[in-house]
Amino acid sequence: MALVSILAFGCAGDYARQQAKRYYHQGQALVNRGETERAVKKFEKSMYLSEKTGFSAGIAHNLNELAIIHTHRKEYETARSELARALKIYRSLDMQPEASKTMNNIVQTYLGERRFEEAIEHYQMLIAWDEKTSNRLGMALSYRNMAFIYERQLGNLSKAREAYERYLEISQEPEVNQYLQHLQEK
Repeated sequence: MALVSILAFGCAGDYARQQAKRYYHQGQALVNRGETERAVKKFEKSMYLSEKTGFSAGIAHNLNELAIIHTHRKEYETARSELARALKIYRSLDMQPEASKTMNNIVQTYLGERRFEEAIEHYQMLIAWDEKTSNRLGMALSYRNMAFIYERQLGNLSKAREAYERYLEISQEPEVNQYLQHLQEK
């Protein structure tokens, strides 16, 4: 009898995870159509099922999506709280690209508030993470964005030049250069 209960729970858990994934993808589609209120409801349903079944990656994905919505609504503290929680999960699961994207989303909250010094500080943390995880493209993009902030927002031309030179150096690496050219073509 215990084996039947375990199998039944396992099947129900698998179904709940699949349903959590469906709600998540439905939420993304709704966001793309500009229906954020409906999207939030889908992400919340997905979050509930992810938490209920211990689907940590699902929890982090939903937190990240909700945080992006909160950032667009200028609810920066809420967004950072969700992103910090998502980042912790991604790191614990060794999901390096997702951690990098989440760190970039944290930067976006500071940029939204025009807190440029904090944005630079978080870009530096992101660069350190991307260097540790060999994400050269991420490093290049962060240096480019830092150069722009230093020049246009903070008026620090020497720091802007330094960041831009690092961007140019990394962007000339074959893999990075190929991807950047692909982005420009789009």
